[in-house]
Amino acid sequence: TSRGKLDDDARLLYSLTAIARSSGTRYEDIEERRVGVAPALAWRPDEDTELRISRFYQHDPEGGYQNSIYARPLTPVQYRRYLNSTLDVGDPAFDDFKRKQYGIGYHFRHRFGSVFSVRSALRFARVDTDVNSIQVSGFDAVNGRLLRFGVGSSEYVRGISTDNQVQADFATGVAQHELVVGLDYSHATSSWIYLFGSAPELDVVNPVYGQTINPTIELIDRIYPPPNEIWRFPIPIELTQQDLGFALSGKFVTRVIYLEDPQSALPAVEGSTQSWFDVTPGAN
Repeated sequence: TSRGKLDDDARLLYSLTAIARSSGTRYEDIEERRVGVAPALAWRPDEDTELRISRFYQHDPEGGYQNSIYARPLTPVQYRRYLNSTLDVGDPAFDDFKRKQYGIGYHFRHRFGSVFSVRSALRFARVDTDVNSIQVSGFDAVNGRLLRFGVGSSEYVRGISTDNQVQADFATGVAQHELVVGLDYSHATSSWIYLFGSAPELDVVNPVYGQTINPTIELIDRIYPPPNEIWRFPIPIELTQQDLGFALSGKFVTRVIYLEDPQSALPAVEGSTQSWFDVTPGAN
């Protein structure tokens, strides 16, 4: 961290904080890395006025270990010694964690004479996160293998908030008063995509990594309609238990929604469930 003044009168002040960190973990080929910087600039033309602008940026290109260890008491005795704290139940070739976050804002204050003063602050921030991970769903006691599935997610959150205040300091007789009137606002939005699918079993005695893992179910937070047509095109997607079973067994499951022109489409009555049909390999 470095801070100081930029002019002789100390009306312009700065602050700069930065971090760069890299470390290994108990798991081979799994690391933690982070870089970040947070600069700030302040302007103080007099003792009654200050404007401070600050921002930050942080990037985590490697987020460390994101998997869970299977409980040893649930496995046969002969395999428990292999399920230790150094066994990677995931796959370094697939597991991944990346995150970026940044923000910018200001803080302003000013006093008008001996009675009134104002304060205002605003901050905008955003976080983007991408994660791939293999999780354990059970144990094959006969062959000494962990049953696994792959998951992935891509998420972002962004928000803005502001806080504004007017303060009056005055007296009535011997009584001193402090009156504060304020207005604050906060709004945040988010979006995400989740992926699920089967993953190869892992031999706990002789683990093999670098196998192919392809999540086959994609879940998103909403179906995106045409621009400015959100209320005209609500499109529900239904996935059955059979679909989930197909995906977990390694099959590719997808739903294709066909939209017709509402002015020329023939009327049809929809049943209690969404209509669907299978397309065989090679068919159009």
